[in-house]
Amino acid sequence: MNHDYMKTFDELEQYTQESGPNIVYKHLLPKGIAGDNISMGLVTLEGPTETEINAHSEWLQAYVVLSGSGTIILGNQEIHISQPSIVNIPINTMHGVRLNAGEKMQYIYVNNYSCK
Repeated sequence: MNHDYMKTFDELEQYTQESGPNIVYKHLLPKGIAGDNISMGLVTLEGPTETEINAHSEWLQAYVVLSGSGTIILGNQEIHISQPSIVNIPINTMHGVRLNAGEKMQYIYVNNYSCK
């Protein structure tokens, strides 16, 4: 384990993923830095946009909403949330985020690979 890992959000590595426009994904804590069972990322969105609706079979996930508001799609529910909030996403649950025009949101996701 690398105990010397420390970065500002501006220094984080950006990556892409299939999603709508106006979304920035960054690796906050890549898998392996704090062990093999956890990873974290930072997502910044500006509406109108939507993340890809998907489900994970290998890990459970949680969103910690730092700022803004939007709609969380969780299974067959659509729930409008605002900061500060936390969302638990069980394994194999369809999920995504949708923002209307004028909405902004920033959240951290935490992936837990040990709950399979």
